[in-house]
Amino acid sequence: MKLIYIYGPPASGKLTVAKELEKLTKYKLFHNHLINDVISEIMDFEHPKFWKFTDRLKLEVFGLASRFNVGGMIFTQTYVGGSFPKKAKKIIEKYDGRVYFVKLEPSKEELMKRVCYVFRKKYQKFSSKNELKKFMEKNDAYRKASAKNQMIIDNTCVPSKKVAEMIVKNFKLRRLL
Repeated sequence: MKLIYIYGPPASGKLTVAKELEKLTKYKLFHNHLINDVISEIMDFEHPKFWKFTDRLKLEVFGLASRFNVGGMIFTQTYVGGSFPKKAKKIIEKYDGRVYFVKLEPSKEELMKRVCYVFRKKYQKFSSKNELKKFMEKNDAYRKASAKNQMIIDNTCVPSKKVAEMIVKNFKLRRLL
C-alpha cells in the first residue's frame, strides 16, 4: 500500500489538495478530522488524552488499511512535532508499503485569507484569523517532518488540482482501478 501523507499549517489546503489527488489516483481519503471529529463528540480537544487517543486510532486505521492492502491512501494532518509520522511510516512499511510525505507551505498572508473560507466550519477547523494566529504563535506549524520521501510545495498561488498533479508526477503514482 502507498500512503500519501499531506501535512502543513492550518488552512494550507491539505484537504482540498487531497480531494484532487483522490480524483486522480482513486486512493482512499482519510483526513485527520474523520477521527478528530468523532472523538470530539465525547472528549474536548483540550482534554490531556485527546491527541494521544486520536493518534492511536489513526495508527490503527493505517494498520488495517495496510493489512488489507487498500492499494493507496491519502492522509492529511497539521504537523507540529512528535513521533506520529515515524509511527505511521513504521506501520505502513511493516506490510511492505511506502509512505510519501508532502508538505504544503503557502505564505502566512495566504493562510490568513484561506482560514476564513466558509467550508472550514463544516470540519470544525479554525475559521478565524484570531484562532489561526493563536495556533501559529503556540505551535511551529511550518515544522518539517524528518522524512526521505518528501516534497515541499509552496502552494500560495498554485491551484489544488495542479498541486495534486505535481504529487502524482513526483512520486510516479498510478491510478487505482
